Parts: sequence; structure tokens; C-alpha cells
Amino acid sequence: MKRILSAILMLGLMLSLFAACSGGNGDSKETLVMATNAAFPPFEFVNEESEFDGFDVHLARAIADILGRELVVSDMEFTAALAAVTTGQADVAVAAITIREDRLETMDFSTPYFQTTIVAIVPDASDITAVGQLEDKRIAVQFGTTSYLFCADYLPDAEVIALNRAPDTVLELNNGNVDAIVVDRAVADQFISDNPGLRILSEPLGSENYGIAMQKGSDLLEPINDALKQLKDNGEYDRIYNMFFAGAE
Repeated sequence: MKRILSAILMLGLMLSLFAACSGGNGDSKETLVMATNAAFPPFEFVNEESEFDGFDVHLARAIADILGRELVVSDMEFTAALAAVTTGQADVAVAAITIREDRLETMDFSTPYFQTTIVAIVPDASDITAVGQLEDKRIAVQFGTTSYLFCADYLPDAEVIALNRAPDTVLELNNGNVDAIVVDRAVADQFISDNPGLRILSEPLGSENYGIAMQKGSDLLEPINDALKQLKDNGEYDRIYNMFFAGAE
């Protein structure tokens, strides 16, 4: 009797675990885990309802819908998001990530989905009017981003202050601790809108293309590229774009 009871209990436990793993119903979806840094508006941020929002989030959700998956957003520091896909802890990293040759050595990228430029922001009262004047200045950037890499490569005489969050660079500028910040143009426009008294230098420092990062050799590369093409062909990409960049070229 004890053996029969033990067998029944074990069967019940196995069925319970199976139900938990499967969601307990036939409606559960496979997930698409997206690593991001939700402090980079308008691409990714946490809105007033404490929900993940932004261009990248909406685009990733539209891709997940096409793939028949449920999007799960995992927020972390930018460099950790890159590491998450190389180690397989996340399916994709979508965080305004520039496609670079050095990054292609350790991860795959989708076809480009966004093109932007790198610009510098200074206070209105600053006497800095050209990129060439940044050579010996204190510049705040987000660590690990293309802006950080650009300053390290092309402004060797500048004092580069690397911070983990992009909004913190604006705080440093507003507090007078740095002379300028270097950031992607679309983000710069958002910072200018939110912080009167700042201006963008007219001359860009460089240009770049964003892609969706994933583990090297990922089976998701072709399906995601197909989904991006479908979203651009059916107008959904433009609809999402206009939610965050209405009026922009």
C-alpha cells in the first residue's frame, strides 16, 4: 500500500511540474527574451505606468508577434545586455546597438533597422561651437556605447567620463561637472526636449546603424530579418517610428 501511495504521489508531483512548465494551459507561448538598458529614451525606457516602453520595445514586440512568441524584457546595464546574448542568457539584445566590426566577432546582428549620427551636446552658454573644440574638454558618455568608443578613439586628449546610464551624463552636464556629452542624435533630441538650456552642435561626429544582436550562429537571425522586412513592407515599422520620431527624417 505504501508503495502504491508513493507512486501516486510521485505521479502527482510530475504532473504538477509539467503543468507549471507549460503554463497550465494550451495557450502558453515560447518566449523571446530581450536584453536592454531601459534608460535610453526614446528607444527604451520605463514609462509613467512602470512599463517598458520605447521604439525598440515596440519593434521587438512586433517581431515577437510575427514569430509567435511572447516578448520578455530584461533590463540591465548596456554592457551586460551585450554579454547576455553572447552567453545565451537572452535571445536578443535590442538597445540602440551599433553594428560594429569588433562586435560582429562575438555576436550576430540583424539587418540594420535604424540609422543615426553621433553628436555632442553643450550648455547654451558654452563657447564651444565646433567638434574640434572638444579635443581637451571633459566629456560624459555612457560606458560601452559607440559614443564612448568614438571618444576613446578620436578624442584622445579629452577627459572622458564614462557612466553606466545615459541620463546620468545629462546630470553631469547640467551640474557643470563636464563640458559636453556625446550621444546618439535621436537620444540627444530627447535630452534637449527634456532639458532647456542645452544645445546640439550642428556638426555630427559620425554616423552609425543599429541592429538586433543575438548569439553567434543563432537560429533567430533569418526569422528576425524576415520579420523586419515584413514590418517595413506592411507599414507597421513606419507606424512605430512615428510614435517616437514624428516629424523626423
